[in-house]
Amino acid sequence: MKTALDPTPFHHPHSLLEFPKAPVRVHQHLKIGDGDVNWDEFFGGLKEVAFLDQENTVMVSSVFAEDGKAEEVSRYQLETMKQYVQKVSL
Repeated sequence: MKTALDPTPFHHPHSLLEFPKAPVRVHQHLKIGDGDVNWDEFFGGLKEVAFLDQENTVMVSSVFAEDGKAEEVSRYQLETMKQYVQKVSL
């Protein structure tokens, strides 16, 4: 079994092992809506600090948990981010 300190690669490059009672918080890069992030609050915060008001703002989505569906998930992420930006900009 691999541990977090093992320098050799995991079988899958994005595998995470969670150890019972480990004093760490494991995070994964899931698509919007699949995790425990409050996206209304997140995008509202971006609006509140004027991040969304800047002409040169860049947003990036990194989803690792959707092997084999990268294009589908990328399109979903883009559309969902656009919807949230529009929602908080009204």
